[in-house]
Amino acid sequence: KHLLDHDLYDRYLLFLPSFQFEAKGSYAWLRVYKDKVFIAPEFTPEISQAFLKRPDHKLKPGDVPRTLIWLDDAGANQQLYNDKDFMALLAIARHKRLTMIMCYHSLSSGRTLNPFVRQNVTHCFLHRITNRQLLEQIWDELVSMNPLWGAFKSFTIEYNKHTSSIYEGGRIVKNYNALCIDTALGLLDWSLGDKWLPQETEFMTTFTRHMERLLKRNLLPPPGHSQIKEATTKEASATQSTQKVWKKGVPEADPRPTPKDLLAGSASESTKE
Repeated sequence: KHLLDHDLYDRYLLFLPSFQFEAKGSYAWLRVYKDKVFIAPEFTPEISQAFLKRPDHKLKPGDVPRTLIWLDDAGANQQLYNDKDFMALLAIARHKRLTMIMCYHSLSSGRTLNPFVRQNVTHCFLHRITNRQLLEQIWDELVSMNPLWGAFKSFTIEYNKHTSSIYEGGRIVKNYNALCIDTALGLLDWSLGDKWLPQETEFMTTFTRHMERLLKRNLLPPPGHSQIKEATTKEASATQSTQKVWKKGVPEADPRPTPKDLLAGSASESTKE
């Protein structure tokens, strides 16, 4: 939601297996962003191939679109881990200006992630886990080499502190629902801010916030009429080109994207016939 509100990416590709069943429930918040996001039920090998074959080398580095790929319930899509193209895409994601977020509702016992995926993950957002054995496996893989958290017990104290709700008078007064782990350094970070975002995105966010402050203080002139007209024209064009249909408050999931879709010029254009 934060990423969508602040337009930190040019494209938002959401792969949500249960979207059609949860459109009025857990995904209801997406309705206000229906013109920004592209939704499909699953991530397929054809999508990996489309990104790998996209001729980004013909563009200037800053012209390659920034894309957020959100894979919900990634553990249920076992074909991902047998897809060599997906693994290749994961390895070069930063060169393609891709940010991938993989959500797991549960993790199998033994090891927590496919070894190759684990090696390419930069951050882990850890929510509340009630399985002690699974939590210990995550600690062992991600933070046990850090002297501060060399003992599992010391880790669980911090983990419980930052993933538990605080109740007063029978109601929640503060809710810590996730802990961020920097997997490269084995560090815990519960003050997330924008630090996990790409450096260029963090810079642009700081820049735009500074510009907004200057505008409010009347230190900068407002955008010219032509700029406003151009921006609204582009927005209207993008809105007309989308095929997302919301009937009776229930959004329909987009059809599975094809390589041609993903090679299009924008997220909204990728839904054109």
